[in-house]
Amino acid sequence: MLLKNYKKIQNLKNLVFYPKKKNDFVEVNLELLKCIKIAAKVNRQNVFLCMHNSPKDKFHNMIIFLWKGTHYTMHKHKKKEEIINIITGKKRINIHNLNGRLIKKVILDAKNNPIIRINKNKFHSVEVLSKFVIYHEIKQGPFNSKNK
Repeated sequence: MLLKNYKKIQNLKNLVFYPKKKNDFVEVNLELLKCIKIAAKVNRQNVFLCMHNSPKDKFHNMIIFLWKGTHYTMHKHKKKEEIINIITGKKRINIHNLNGRLIKKVILDAKNNPIIRINKNKFHSVEVLSKFVIYHEIKQGPFNSKNK
């Protein structure tokens, strides 16, 4: 199983994996995606496979598996843009104005609308529409739970 090259980080809500060794490159192939899917099914949890080496890295690159029913309420990233590239499944990004009013719904799926870039300070919420979604997320680090 390709996940043997990754260490699991303790997290109550999700399975989070980081590379065991500092890497010069990470290859994401269909076999690794299958392993992520199996880990999610066996544990009935969302999975975050980090391709960066540490939460302190200045550039974060993740393959994320989310189950249907996963919602991220309206939030913004004060200092970070994010790019989402759908690999399989479907999710909705709701864009809100400063008052919280919904101004746009964007349905992301691999065939028709696979990529979105969300600027910093842009309020948005997220909902998984398919049974599950797997996507690639890119954003600046380091991770700080107070300033996501």
